[in-house]
Amino acid sequence: MQDGEMPFGMHKGSYGPTWDYLSESVQAQMIEYLFSLGIKPEIGLCVEYLSWNKEQRLYMQWLRDIYFVLFQDGEQFPSPQRIKSQTDSYQSLIKNI
Repeated sequence: MQDGEMPFGMHKGSYGPTWDYLSESVQAQMIEYLFSLGIKPEIGLCVEYLSWNKEQRLYMQWLRDIYFVLFQDGEQFPSPQRIKSQTDSYQSLIKNI
């Protein structure tokens, strides 16, 4: 076990072994099963990008909120219309996959 790695079954929100603990044959069968369902590596890249993008949008919103708390004397927070338009464009990207 490497530094910082949790033992089997001890992961937050996860039940069972990590991918690295599975034998190579089980890993290969799992990949084959996912391909049979139509799940391709491109979907994983899309999910990774979308989760990164969401994290960045939430962080920018948090920074905006902090700015308004510190420098705007308690004025009402603005509604982020630009974030909605970005979300709509990413949803159309997902439909094309």
